[in-house]
Amino acid sequence: MILLLSDNQNTAKTIQTDLSKEGFEVDVLDDFTRAFMQLNNQPDYKMILLDFEYSKHDVFDICDKIKKNPTFKFLPLVCIMDKNRFVDQLLAFEMGADDFIFVPYNALEMQLKMRSIQRIIDLQNQIQQKDAQLENLKNIQRIMVTLNHYINNALTPLYFAIQIMEDDQKEDTERIRVIAKDTVEFISKVLQSLHKIVQSGKIKILKEGVYKDIMFDIEQELNRLLEKNAQKE
Repeated sequence: MILLLSDNQNTAKTIQTDLSKEGFEVDVLDDFTRAFMQLNNQPDYKMILLDFEYSKHDVFDICDKIKKNPTFKFLPLVCIMDKNRFVDQLLAFEMGADDFIFVPYNALEMQLKMRSIQRIIDLQNQIQQKDAQLENLKNIQRIMVTLNHYINNALTPLYFAIQIMEDDQKEDTERIRVIAKDTVEFISKVLQSLHKIVQSGKIKILKEGVYKDIMFDIEQELNRLLEKNAQKE
């Protein structure tokens, strides 16, 4: 879906007709404030077309506001202008414009331009997917390192209990049993938390605070386990 900002009905209708033939759905808006709200509320837009004959707001300020907004700054911004406006082309580019469609144009030229931009969008999507996969792997690595740390800390009292068994101090049998039971229960909780993390969706973990909440709970459990064993010594 494409958003076209233009207050020239003839230009807007021509562009909308030409792009619909190429399979693009175009929303035409003539109010910049409304267009800005539409961009925020509608995540399906893949491109922004800006008619440089737009008269209700400074077009360079529009370019600047769009590209400085983190929500849609990566949307391709294509400016439609007269090919002889060389200075405006340079200024628009400096303000973040990604490409230009020069008027007058023919339908074939428009179609070829849009296909070229669509390829760029597809490549950007592939890069974003790769970045998400990489971040996924980083999140998994952080989780594994943290859980490994907690489990090793929980096993410390059990290692100590095994040492007591090796020293054949039979009077500590009950203490060893309790330590082993508590440690196994803690590790079970850690594994349950790992399952919960996997079920939550790895990319969403840090964004929604789920990862931090789960790790805080595990750390609290570990502290209780270590304090409990320390009191028995």
